[in-house]
Amino acid sequence: MVEDECIEHRCAFYQHMIGQNPQTGAAFDTWDCSHRWVPLLLIENSQQQRQTAAAVESLRNVNFEGGQGLVAALLTAATQRKSEVSHERSIADSSGGNPDSSRIAAVGSQQVHPDGREDQTDPERRGDSSRVPVATVPTS
Repeated sequence: MVEDECIEHRCAFYQHMIGQNPQTGAAFDTWDCSHRWVPLLLIENSQQQRQTAAAVESLRNVNFEGGQGLVAALLTAATQRKSEVSHERSIADSSGGNPDSSRIAAVGSQQVHPDGREDQTDPERRGDSSRVPVATVPTS
């Protein structure tokens, strides 16, 4: 590079390249100065970047379409839940204002939900410790 005549294998810039020409598609297996390879490598690099950008855009489109399906499913579920809530409110209004009256069945002196849970409205049943007297221990 510095001298007029190439010293080939004694030069650190003299490199062996095996590949395919990005412009013609012709295969090559050649030794040459790395400075001469720069334009060819820049063309190859640009092609690889375009391919990567196309793959990323394709992935983005797939993810966007999947996200749209998720949004549609969530809207459907929210609409269904909203109609259930308004139905429950209309039942509550017709039963005297207690929204849980259709869900709670009286069993003896204890109210139990259809799924077996006890009604937790009574502080003594839910274990509210603020109503239990606290014993004091004298210190010596």
